Amino acid sequence: MRLIFLIIFTVGIAFAGAAMLGPTVKIVAQSAVGIMYANGFAVTENHTEAMRWFRKAAEQGSAEAQHTLSVMYSNGMGVRKNDDAAVHWSRKAAEQGHVEAQTAIGSMYDIGKGVSENDVEAVRWYRKAAEQGYAKAQNNLGAMYDHGEGVPENDQEAVRWFRKAAEQNYALAQYNLGASYAKGVGVPKNHEEAVRWFRKAAEQDQAEAQNSLGLMYAHGKGVSKNYKEAVHWFGKAANQGYAAAQNHLGVMYGEGNGVPENDEEAVRWFRKAAEQDHAAAQSHLGLNYYKGEGVSKNDEEAVRWLRRAAEHGNARAQNDLGMMYAKGFGVPQNPFDAYAWINLAAEAGFEISQETITIYNAKFPPAVLAKAQARSAELSAKIAPAQAD
Repeated sequence: MRLIFLIIFTVGIAFAGAAMLGPTVKIVAQSAVGIMYANGFAVTENHTEAMRWFRKAAEQGSAEAQHTLSVMYSNGMGVRKNDDAAVHWSRKAAEQGHVEAQTAIGSMYDIGKGVSENDVEAVRWYRKAAEQGYAKAQNNLGAMYDHGEGVPENDQEAVRWFRKAAEQNYALAQYNLGASYAKGVGVPKNHEEAVRWFRKAAEQDQAEAQNSLGLMYAHGKGVSKNYKEAVHWFGKAANQGYAAAQNHLGVMYGEGNGVPENDEEAVRWFRKAAEQDHAAAQSHLGLNYYKGEGVSKNDEEAVRWLRRAAEHGNARAQNDLGMMYAKGFGVPQNPFDAYAWINLAAEAGFEISQETITIYNAKFPPAVLAKAQARSAELSAKIAPAQAD
């Protein structure tokens, strides 16, 4: 009975005239009705109706309602998606010092959504929110310093902002701080500290941190090597759809580290990552098809996956694709394409390819070598930068 009375009272205030009530009370009540409709609290959920009430409060200057309107326009909730309108309302709230709105408009400038991309403006808005202690903005500002976007690159300043957010238990910042310790960027390299921060983020289900913690266990960095723990953390990230962890989990099954060796399970995880365009997983899947491990041997499928990985800059796949052309496995034999792909792998530092190219360079007649090198240059112009595993 009290709840019904409270709802009727709130709606009554929201409808009341400005002369009857102070403007602050009316704005709060209008926002409250918007929240009720947005969440289906005591009324049927209705984003269009929620939008109507939030707009009433926003037009009277409520920063919270203005920010909420921006979010609804950005996501197309109760209204047609409109990035320009999202920027408009976000800016109004941000100019009143609303930290979430300041961070949101910073992100809009960061990615060029509803405004022209402008890293300097992104930094300006992130800093406003960060200096008010808002963890998400602190992390984002750290990332701008880390990448040198909108500010000169400054690893120590990046770490300073990551730490501020991490100490507020912001998971992405904890991961970023862990990565800084793991690489020795902005701080002295310290694997134990890296593990400590990765673990804090991983325990909040931050997939990148779970994957990184798995790698620390797999390689015995900052912790004793423990393949079972590595599999545990890779599995948590893999089950969230994180491609790098899916690839690592596939490797663990393929090699029988921390789990019984199981080629079918390895292929299952490689495929999940490969379908997300993870180059190392595409390379592994191609090799499984070539060897007939976990799948029926199929040279054409091997070539298909090796090519996708090679075009993403994976040196191992480039070498193996070149060998498929050299031997005519899954593709017509072609010495020029063989040389071209193996040469790309050699240029990327893949040792076996470097040895093979040395042999080819000595073996091919000058005219043939020139044609093969021209083909390699042609392919090189089309290759994407190599992905990190």
